Amino acid sequence: MITVSVHCLRCHSDEIYRHGL
Repeated sequence: MITVSVHCLRCHSDEIYRHGL
């Protein structure tokens, strides 16, 4: 479960980073 949470957070961060760029 923790791994999934981290993955989700990382995925979300990646999306925000891409949108920011």
